[in-house]
Amino acid sequence: CLPSVRKSVPIGHAHALAHPANHNNSNLSPHSGEMTLASSIIPQHKCDDSALRHLHAASDTEVIAVLTELLEWLQARNWPVARLIPTRLAMLDAALAAPITQILRGLDCFWKYSLLQCLFPLISIEVLRLLEPELRRLADEPTAEDHAEEVHIAAAELLAERA
Repeated sequence: CLPSVRKSVPIGHAHALAHPANHNNSNLSPHSGEMTLASSIIPQHKCDDSALRHLHAASDTEVIAVLTELLEWLQARNWPVARLIPTRLAMLDAALAAPITQILRGLDCFWKYSLLQCLFPLISIEVLRLLEPELRRLADEPTAEDHAEEVHIAAAELLAERA
């Protein structure tokens, strides 16, 4: 697989994304020349199997520290890493609610749809209850963009299946 450069901006941040084209080795420890733990669990390209192995071995605290960056990888659910990240993120339970709420309130309808399809089926019913108001809003009052990309349908189906 070849590295992919994403053009979107992270939730409320103006920092560089976790992709090789956006890094100047800032993830390297100044003393050892080795990658930090956080950078070892964030994929550096769309086929980064090593990062996925590290991610699945990392503690919840370590994963939560880079949750926003990991959620960004779910913007394109056809990427190989996007198929395996949701299983690990779903284990975080309530820590998912705030960053997912931000995404669901955002403008990126493709990202919303991707989360509804690949992450939401895996999250606990408790987390789903925390996110239910946003799901209902998407289902009942979608923006024109969300409507065009059928986010409202995905939200309504999820509510019908899991609520």
